[in-house]
Amino acid sequence: MNIPLVSAIAALLAALAAALTNLEKIVGVFAKFRSWLSSKRNDEPVLLSISIRTTDRRQNSVGRTIAEQGLSRFDVMISYEGSDKLIFDRIDVVHQPSLLTSIGTGALPSSATYNVQFKYGSVVTERLSPPVVINPESGPLLRFEVEFTPEGAFPTTGGSVYARVGYIDTKGRAGVLPLFALNPDDYRDYPELYERIIQRHEFLFPVFGGRESWDKNETYKLTKNYLIKGKPVKELVPNDCAVHR
Repeated sequence: MNIPLVSAIAALLAALAAALTNLEKIVGVFAKFRSWLSSKRNDEPVLLSISIRTTDRRQNSVGRTIAEQGLSRFDVMISYEGSDKLIFDRIDVVHQPSLLTSIGTGALPSSATYNVQFKYGSVVTERLSPPVVINPESGPLLRFEVEFTPEGAFPTTGGSVYARVGYIDTKGRAGVLPLFALNPDDYRDYPELYERIIQRHEFLFPVFGGRESWDKNETYKLTKNYLIKGKPVKELVPNDCAVHR
């Protein structure tokens, strides 16, 4: 028998055994990391992307909020990694007028999946029929389109229009997610807001209410990539000023 050859084979087998042992340890560590990562997943939905187009000639063809005059079309994509089913069943829209004089604008025809009309100086709640559902079985992504159009006369111009989508889970827990195309670079000229976004991963979005709430904001958390996260709420519309449809 060739002793050196036997020794070499034995050494090779021992090395392979050691390698397999190390591989098992690596796999075990990776499994623990994946388990930890799963435990850190967001229980609230995240606004993954939003594309906004408007027919309002005073704004660019691509904007970040709803146009006060003209049609605005939102193409929304939401990410959700929680364990429960979420039902997106309503959209809230608030119009905050300015003091600039304008010519009245009426509703425009729509052919989108959902159409929401808002009135001058009001908070409007539109029920989504049918509602949009996302759950672990359907996958982590949800996409839908919404068109926003003004309804009735608008005696002033230069106002702001904001929207958020409301959701509820199977346990009755409600939440809201702003529909806003956030770009941190837009806030470079506002150091306090920019620092809040970049350093604290927080974003200020208007409170939905009557005239007394037009100068008030509430805080929403951002992911590390500056995506807006939904948050639980007790009431989707905080007072009785909303117009329900």
